[in-house]
Amino acid sequence: MIIDVYHRVASKGAAVAGVFLLGMMGLTVANVIFRFFGHVIAGTYELTEAMNVVVIGCAFVYTVLHGSQVAVILVFSRLPVPIRKILEPFNNLLGTIFWWVIAWASFKIMIERWQIEKTELLEVPFFPFRVVWVYGLIFVGLVYFTRLLLSLIKRGKSDPN
Repeated sequence: MIIDVYHRVASKGAAVAGVFLLGMMGLTVANVIFRFFGHVIAGTYELTEAMNVVVIGCAFVYTVLHGSQVAVILVFSRLPVPIRKILEPFNNLLGTIFWWVIAWASFKIMIERWQIEKTELLEVPFFPFRVVWVYGLIFVGLVYFTRLLLSLIKRGKSDPN
């Protein structure tokens, strides 16, 4: 099933996020140690900022796919099952629209700035990081869209009319 494919891709993305998170932590610790000896690692803040985009872009997909968003758990777990079944397609529709609109806006910004946007000190291009971010947003929208279709199919099969 398509959800299994999503889980495999999201798991690989979560692993990439973990590697980048470890890199951010290592860079930060190394910079703190260097500061103790009166030196700094140039561009630590810039690199950490850019790597954070990869962490969030990849881990966000995994979080949404596993339904681990705090708001969803707090609100939906307290609702009666019949109301959850009614709200599920609506929630998935809103999620699809919301994340695809943000993905479209992010894509437009990425295309407009792909050659000119770089970090100040190290001049690392932001483009690859924006690609990961847009990929994550599109994938999240795709997860919501697939859930919408599956919930509508499930409703159609259970409808006796």
